Amino acid sequence: MLYPNYRLEIGSKEFTINSQSITSITVKLGLGPKIDSCRVLLVGDDAASSIGRGDNVNVYLGYDDDLVKVFTGIVDIVDVGYSQVKVDSLSPSVNLLKLRLNRVYNNQTAGQIVSDLLSTAGVSRVEVMDGLSFPIYVIDDRLNAYEHIEKLARRCGFVFYTSSDGGLIFKKYVEDGKHTLKYGEDILAINMVEMVEAYGCIKVFGESPSSMMGSETYHWLTKREIVGESGSGHTLIIQDFAIKDKGTAENVAQNVLDNVKKSFSIMLRIVGNANIKVNDTVEVKDMPEEKLNGLFQVVDVEHYLDKMNGFTSIITCRR
Repeated sequence: MLYPNYRLEIGSKEFTINSQSITSITVKLGLGPKIDSCRVLLVGDDAASSIGRGDNVNVYLGYDDDLVKVFTGIVDIVDVGYSQVKVDSLSPSVNLLKLRLNRVYNNQTAGQIVSDLLSTAGVSRVEVMDGLSFPIYVIDDRLNAYEHIEKLARRCGFVFYTSSDGGLIFKKYVEDGKHTLKYGEDILAINMVEMVEAYGCIKVFGESPSSMMGSETYHWLTKREIVGESGSGHTLIIQDFAIKDKGTAENVAQNVLDNVKKSFSIMLRIVGNANIKVNDTVEVKDMPEEKLNGLFQVVDVEHYLDKMNGFTSIITCRR
């Protein structure tokens, strides 16, 4: 028999399953550009009334004494009702949404640019891979820092997301952190989505330097065409002035095509599992339909804990 348990830290207050103050906890985690969030419903008592905007939040979920940290964040909204208090919190990555700046980078990798943005926004880094190199790269205030990180991730074929401790991860997906989920044992319900692939070919046009001295030169007028192509069939054309050489253009075309081909996804409602994290790998077994079995990348995780339904999780995955 599984006995759900939790520990919730908000500011200087600590709530446990014995405190009877918590009505429900909802935690939503996802790959960028989503921002992790947590919603807590509390009884309107003295402890709840002391919670304020800006308080630090840590959420631990699990069973019995086996608790796993699933969320770190800051209180964003406190909604006080007649008999209930609703507390909404966001991960530290929200600081990247608030950051807009103008900056030019010379001979930097995508990872170095991301690290600088994290440092400026005051967001810690957990793992940041280098990715592609850019002779010159411009950040402008038309987009916020989080959107610029998304553009870099898309070019490199990377994912980015927030860890359970609130730090940012920017890297290529690999099949690690594997969890096995069995139909009729762990899986309570399943939904499948299979989309038609809109494009079979990606063609990327860069901006060539006007001289033949290589990618280090930077001019507005082009002397030769820089283009990279991957795949065949219906073509999506992308123009990207940050790309200065054919090799980078071909890498970006392949990375974009790989992402476009991820058209098969499933949503699993399972017995609550705090160990499954965003960007982990799950292996689905024993499904009656064979195409639903196999390895999937976790792109979204939602945890729900309340007195009526206990502890459940919804895991969204893609092939």
